[in-house]
Amino acid sequence: MILSVTNLKGGVGKSTIAQNLAVCLAHSGKSVFLVDTDYELRTTSDWGGDRGKNLPKVEFETVHQDNVTERVLNLSDQYDVVIIDGTPALFELSSKAILLSDAVFIPVIPSLEEVRTLERFMKRYKEAKMMKKKIGGDVEAFIILNKYNQNLKIDREVADILNDFELPVLKSKIAYRVAYREAKIDGKGVIEYEDKKAKEEMTRLFEEVEAVIQKYI
Repeated sequence: MILSVTNLKGGVGKSTIAQNLAVCLAHSGKSVFLVDTDYELRTTSDWGGDRGKNLPKVEFETVHQDNVTERVLNLSDQYDVVIIDGTPALFELSSKAILLSDAVFIPVIPSLEEVRTLERFMKRYKEAKMMKKKIGGDVEAFIILNKYNQNLKIDREVADILNDFELPVLKSKIAYRVAYREAKIDGKGVIEYEDKKAKEEMTRLFEEVEAVIQKYI
């Protein structure tokens, strides 16, 4: 099973979502490998390097975009789930990630700018989906609302717009919480941290993602 967490825009929480889903998968007993495609910043690889040995294992590696296809396909034969942590703005890499994946998760923060970026991403997604269908495969995409505040009118308005979008929006929304940044410092996911609300919302999100995974296992 290959998942990707990607968007054409930076700052939407791709690495945070990818890392936390990897941790949830590891706790559920799955073997999981996290592919960091940001060859310069290596955000996910730095996070993985800080992860304690007493925690469920999450394998990780930084992979250059030229080698992503071969490496991910090889890893998918060895692990239950491979997660691609997608780099923004690299259109070729975005297409590769979509083509490789069984399911794509798109973190979106609530702003009208994000909706416009998502519309541009849709073109890339549709092209890749069509190409994959021609070779007998398929891929589905899902939107994750991140850094969401139910008390803000703009956030609720964007959520309403996205609910009428072409792609399904997962019911679980991720709030802006310091816990996500603090847990990351120690190479942890929030389900391994002390913030109860963060744990609960990530658990709910994972349950939805797991339901998607079950379709392919």
